[in-house]
Amino acid sequence: MPERRARALLAARRVAARVREAHGIAGPGCAIDEIARAHAEVHETQLPSGYCALVVHGDGMHPCIHIDPEHTAGPLRTRATLAHALAHVMLGWHLGMCGCEQADGSLPLEGTLDVWHCQEAEADAFARELLVPRPWLRSILQASHPVRTARDVRAQCHIPAAMAAQAVSDELPPGHIWAVCVRGHVRRSGTSSGTSQSPPQPGTAVETASIVRDAREHHILKLEDRDLHWWTLEGSPVQQAAALRVAAGTAHDILESIVTDLMLRPIDAQYVRAQVTSIAGWAVGERPAGTQEDLVELARSRAGATNSPQAQHVRDAMEHPLLADYVTARAVQSAARKTSATEFAGDPAR
Repeated sequence: MPERRARALLAARRVAARVREAHGIAGPGCAIDEIARAHAEVHETQLPSGYCALVVHGDGMHPCIHIDPEHTAGPLRTRATLAHALAHVMLGWHLGMCGCEQADGSLPLEGTLDVWHCQEAEADAFARELLVPRPWLRSILQASHPVRTARDVRAQCHIPAAMAAQAVSDELPPGHIWAVCVRGHVRRSGTSSGTSQSPPQPGTAVETASIVRDAREHHILKLEDRDLHWWTLEGSPVQQAAALRVAAGTAHDILESIVTDLMLRPIDAQYVRAQVTSIAGWAVGERPAGTQEDLVELARSRAGATNSPQAQHVRDAMEHPLLADYVTARAVQSAARKTSATEFAGDPAR
């Protein structure tokens, strides 16, 4: 079940990337209102208490997005809500009527079991990908200062603090925990993927969270009406092993998406998997400190020298929009493996 949910998240992000490409969006600050109206009718409607948006669509119906301005509470949340609602329109497996309660792009998929929570998490992933383009985010990411990156993402993408924090933490290794607090109490919280410790729960007082005692670093970003808390945990071989597992799973899912998109025969798909895996591993080994662009260019140069009946399929895979994400996941996987080996060898107690 967790693998299926991870694949659904990846598919949601992939659809959002295609919407960005179709509308010529390369950086932050897209005109989400215009994009939403290009795909659905958008109405301001008074909705039942607790709902900020309602999406209605089905066979033979033009999709309608109903936004309650009283519940969206300002332009930042309105942008996040529109992007989230648009996901229910664009993700073909979200059918019928979808009611959205807290559409701020911060709902994680981990731990969700029912259909509603899964669809909401997928819509949030779509919204983050649309409003915070990952190629742009990675170009400004300060891994040693994530709270500063979250501040910049919030300002440049015009989105809520929780959405910015979740987008940044999506790009970080295990060991990062964040919480958006209002008057000292947690409103929203989350972690980077693979983090074993749970974030402080919504509604609790932030100073009582056990993470306050366990964190290596704790930074607070003061915003207009709330605070963004960011904790970094101590690194450990266990966390490095978790990072390795996460990166390996992510790389596998991305490669499967690339191969699926190419619609190959089973024998050709098997060959492409093997070739792309080998070429990406070679590129990462040749240039372990290279940028994403360096690694992709190196991998594509190696693929161009391939001579076989399936060579064109390999070259098509190398031009796929998700290739950069796959190579990045392989680089993270390699770095985590090397770090784990170094820490293990350097620990005299083992």
